[in-house]
Amino acid sequence: MFSKIKTTLSIFFTFLAHWIRSALRLPHKDNIKILVFSLLLSIALWCFVSYDNQARAVRTISVPVQYIGLARGLDKKGDTEAVQIKIQGNEKSLLKLSTENVNAKVNLKGKSAGTYTLNIDVATSYADVKVVEVSPEQAEVSIFQVDKKIVPIKVNLIGQAEKQNISEIVLTPSQIAISGKKDVIKAINDLSVDLDTQKLDSSGNATLPISNLPKQFLEGADYTLSQGNVAVHVVFGNEIITKELPLTYTLVGKPKAGIEISRQVLFPSSVKVKATASFFDKVKRINIGKIDISGIEATTVLEVPFAVSDDFKRLHPDVEFYAPSKLRLDIVCREQLVKRLYKNIPIGIVGQDATKIKLSSPVASVAIVTTESILNSFKDEIPFEIFVDATDVVQKRITLPISFKAKQNGVKLITIAPSAVTIEQ
Repeated sequence: MFSKIKTTLSIFFTFLAHWIRSALRLPHKDNIKILVFSLLLSIALWCFVSYDNQARAVRTISVPVQYIGLARGLDKKGDTEAVQIKIQGNEKSLLKLSTENVNAKVNLKGKSAGTYTLNIDVATSYADVKVVEVSPEQAEVSIFQVDKKIVPIKVNLIGQAEKQNISEIVLTPSQIAISGKKDVIKAINDLSVDLDTQKLDSSGNATLPISNLPKQFLEGADYTLSQGNVAVHVVFGNEIITKELPLTYTLVGKPKAGIEISRQVLFPSSVKVKATASFFDKVKRINIGKIDISGIEATTVLEVPFAVSDDFKRLHPDVEFYAPSKLRLDIVCREQLVKRLYKNIPIGIVGQDATKIKLSSPVASVAIVTTESILNSFKDEIPFEIFVDATDVVQKRITLPISFKAKQNGVKLITIAPSAVTIEQ
């Protein structure tokens, strides 16, 4: 419409220009009158066009409602998801206006559990438009405390699944998070899926929905599941699969006297095994037999052949192993530790003149652990010292702990009795 008006005005002004040029041929007095009249008419027409360019219009849009300011540990349910907003303003601005330029918010700041009827606040980012009507103007909001916990997922076999030779069922994930009203969530200890093997694809896979949602959930109670479906993989008993099984062995013989094994590491510690799924139901590890460590006296690396017993081969002739011919066994040795108890060991004093201090107990009993070779290196000497540190002590009477100091690495304290003494100056 506005473009038509502009075209009409353009034609009019062209005509007016021709008319003015004709008027200029009139006598001077009439010429001035006509020019003044033309000028006023031009100003009037320009005002009309300018006013039309700023024409006011009305538009109605739907805007989603945002609920803001909810405190942690609470959740909400509002009865209004969107509002109809009537906006008045400049026609061009209204044409550009989108839901991104208008927001409708309900402020829940400071609200605790309960039901509230609250105003819906509407604002726009355009200064030359005005909100003239909001429908509805208020929203009813229920606020409630929420709880969250992780629950396991169980599998219910239905249809022909109960009669089939199923070796293993793998769920991904095997547990999910559930959150909602505290009194509802508290009653939920597990969830489940119904497995009908007819719904499996050729690889034994299916995606199944959670099937045993409690009655209060199905009736519309407020809750959230971290996901509503789980991936299921079914392994049948006669299916050939490959799995990793740990290796076990038995050490026989004894190390050299005074030597003990502190650590043993087998590499690799497991091997891949190819067999029927039912095999893995019965066999959880592979035993490679006995390893002789007789007379070992230091940390040693042993080469161990990979082998299984003849009985195992006879019982499971079709089992295949993906393993090296030789395994490595690291045997870490150390001297055997011995405990020694020392009685009536004098307690030293550091930081003060010992002749001016009296101890509530001048001696203590000390238990240590070390090796026989360290003890032999000290012969009859005590491999440690005990003392109290009285540095900077100004009190006449004070109780201080007894400190222990080894004279060589490898001497470790077990106990001191008493552990503290009282000093008097």
